[in-house]
Amino acid sequence: MMYRPTSKESIDADVLFIPTDSQDKDSNRKLNQLRQNPLWQRLEAVKQGKVYLVDYSTWRGANCSPQKE
Repeated sequence: MMYRPTSKESIDADVLFIPTDSQDKDSNRKLNQLRQNPLWQRLEAVKQGKVYLVDYSTWRGANCSPQKE
């Protein structure tokens, strides 16, 4: 969550997936900071309730194991 947008147009989308890291003790703090940003409430995905928190490890495939065919 190091990305710092400077304008609504640079990140506005219909749906947002926010990666979180359960191993990062500051993850909740960073997420709360993001939610307090005035720009956050102006995003279309936030207005429509289409923001999804996803586990970073799962999102990047680290927790996937091959399945037998």
